[in-house]
Amino acid sequence: MAAQIFGDPSDFDGWLGDTTDLLGEEYDTEHLPVLPLRDTVIYPQMMAPLLVGREHSLSAVEKAMEGNQRLVVIAQRDEAIQEPEADDLFTIGTEIVIGRKLRMPDGTLSIWVQGQRRVRVIEYTQMTPISWPRSRPWARPARYLCRPRPS
Repeated sequence: MAAQIFGDPSDFDGWLGDTTDLLGEEYDTEHLPVLPLRDTVIYPQMMAPLLVGREHSLSAVEKAMEGNQRLVVIAQRDEAIQEPEADDLFTIGTEIVIGRKLRMPDGTLSIWVQGQRRVRVIEYTQMTPISWPRSRPWARPARYLCRPRPS
């Protein structure tokens, strides 16, 4: 999807701007499991069903369900990659809450999620068997908030 919009998916991070600010120091970093998404982007306050089938992703959902039912969803740069590494994922994602989980007969999961807030991945502390990034809430750059309307 990003490749269709930008031609080169690496342009996406540049489009976000160099002045991307993390929210103030009162926000601590969090360690939530990552659910890589192919051809899907979840935004804050958005509700959506997700079908989860890769072993890595199933493990991340199960780990989240054992705790506070929160995950970080991050779009993959190339949806053809089955086992994404840190470099295969964008740096901005969305913290989500799992509202419902249903195991399908074929072993996949159907989950209903709601986006909570944007997060920026600072670093990955673990990649296997589940990706665990250190992330912080991310505020939208001011230059996008105050853009003048074209005449």
